[in-house]
Amino acid sequence: MFIQIGIVPGICVQMNSTDGMFFDLLIKNGTVVTPEGERRWDVAVKDGRIAALGPEIAGPARREIDARDLLVFPGAIDAHTHMGIPILDTRSADDFDSGTLAAAHGGVTTILDFTVQEKGQPLTDAVQARLREAEGRAHVDYGLHVNVTDQPPGWLEEVEELARRGFTSFKVFFAYRSAGMMISPENFRLLCRKVADLGGTVMLHAEDDALVEQLTRQNLAVGKTAAIYHARSRPPEAEALAIRHAGQVALETGVRLYIVHLSSKAGLEEAL
Repeated sequence: MFIQIGIVPGICVQMNSTDGMFFDLLIKNGTVVTPEGERRWDVAVKDGRIAALGPEIAGPARREIDARDLLVFPGAIDAHTHMGIPILDTRSADDFDSGTLAAAHGGVTTILDFTVQEKGQPLTDAVQARLREAEGRAHVDYGLHVNVTDQPPGWLEEVEELARRGFTSFKVFFAYRSAGMMISPENFRLLCRKVADLGGTVMLHAEDDALVEQLTRQNLAVGKTAAIYHARSRPPEAEALAIRHAGQVALETGVRLYIVHLSSKAGLEEAL
């Protein structure tokens, strides 16, 4: 059994005495799991933050939980979710209501989802639209990565503005040219330079579009349309080629590069 602490960690101080501090929540006698290992600690919470950690915290507290024989974990963060994302003529199964409710039941207390940029839409408008979609519906904390699937006039200035507002991760695609989502090599390099200067992260859906489209055409030409041919039109080489190119640009620009859903040995070896 375990207890998940679904709060934002603040200053965590190990102490035996709290000098009469009044806490909102006190979790007693639990086995606290940290990156350094397990400890028999009490956890005190005030104003939504961890206020104290220690082997014996006396309180008082508005609420107290006896966690004897239980594990106490920090809340998990899911950095890649798709809540009601439109895909062709359908949408991903979970929305901000059902998806975050499921997350909370699984111990996930923060999710990071994605904006959906329409053709020609300013990046800032895409962010606002997605925030409106999530407002009042999420059961856990949430944030957004900014999808850059189109680059209308002024898009780099918007990247800078969004980074100042706290949106510091930007996702691009080396695939889906036919759907109008693929970023050009020139704009990818521009984005990496800009985001590197801002201290942010570029996220990449790594597939070499030319190879994928070539294999897709070959399969369609001979009637190979079963589901398995979707995977076979995206071999490990397609991922490795995309990662190789992106890695070279990342080295040149100094940007922090995050390859999302890495799926092959070839891609991993290229990333290393």
